[in-house]
Amino acid sequence: MNENSRRVVKQAKALSERFDAQLRLLHVVEYVPLTGTEDAMLTAPIPIAEELESQARAFVTQLADDFALAPGSISVVNGDLTTELETHIQRDKIDLVVIGNHCRSGLAALFNHAEDTVLHRCACDMLAVSLD
Repeated sequence: MNENSRRVVKQAKALSERFDAQLRLLHVVEYVPLTGTEDAMLTAPIPIAEELESQARAFVTQLADDFALAPGSISVVNGDLTTELETHIQRDKIDLVVIGNHCRSGLAALFNHAEDTVLHRCACDMLAVSLD
């Protein structure tokens, strides 16, 4: 079990209990096939995406069990993180997103990271849990 994920869920659960709020876990599987390999992998993307989603579902289910969250409180979807998050925020009327955040330096700071993208496009408040 990823310790960073546990830290984020622990913080989110503490907030939900303190403010008597509903907690939902969302995991977005962003499968991006390698470019230039389409001919070599004509049938591979679907099984790979399904396997990634299956692994993610098992991971999130275990995480929900470990923190005694209701089975209906988890969602695992394939797609773009920002798009799926925006959809869930609007549909479920979410008013706070809790996300893990890594401080980056050197070359890693030059590349776009999920939490940065979400932070700038999220339509609700966000809490970034430091993972460093």
